Amino acid sequence: MIVQSAFGAASLYAASGTPAVQRQVLATTDPGTAKSAEPVSISAAARERLAGEQRAAASAPSPTVAFDTNQGTVNLDVESYLTGKSWSGTGEIPPLLMPTQRNIDALGQYVSSNMPGLLAAHGIPYAPAQIGFDSQGQVQFPSDYPYGAQLKEALQQSPAMERALGWSQGLSESKAALDEAVGFQAEYRGAASPQELQAVIAKYGSLLSGNRTSAQVVLNFNSAGQLNITVNGAPQRT
Repeated sequence: MIVQSAFGAASLYAASGTPAVQRQVLATTDPGTAKSAEPVSISAAARERLAGEQRAAASAPSPTVAFDTNQGTVNLDVESYLTGKSWSGTGEIPPLLMPTQRNIDALGQYVSSNMPGLLAAHGIPYAPAQIGFDSQGQVQFPSDYPYGAQLKEALQQSPAMERALGWSQGLSESKAALDEAVGFQAEYRGAASPQELQAVIAKYGSLLSGNRTSAQVVLNFNSAGQLNITVNGAPQRT
């Protein structure tokens, strides 16, 4: 099994575990039509129909998403890919995600869709302003976030979410490095004079010397758990 590090262009992914999936049924009442306080009963047939709908929803296959991989564009079930269920016991190596905006967006959508349920399931009132990972792959929260211990434990119990977060950061860092290299090549080819060429070389000096520092990728969250990624303080480029 190949393990994907969240940090670097040569990241490979491992998988195990499945986070819980919650389904909520909300009942609403129009105040203008609420004429009586009498209790409302649900027939046995209606209860059975609702139970059948819930069973069908639980057993329905998850939608697939197109990912850019080392095997080309591949449609993957995000949950199964993150947990490794599709390849468990097969001896096959799963396709490896490329650092493209499409992949980053797909992982970000998974995080935004599932983080609110994860928080609610563990009794955590709100998400931290930011989530990050250190050089050892350990999750980090702002020092003033009061629910760090609870959220860390929740992520340990939901490895798919933890991987989605880590890979979002890792792929974003790799994409930023590739974007800088592409920018250098374009400006180098477009230099019309020796002076312009020297200016381009000076601009990308850290890249050419091998002393480039990694982009500062931040996974930002609102209180509801919706993800927004910034790179060096700016919204992630598409």
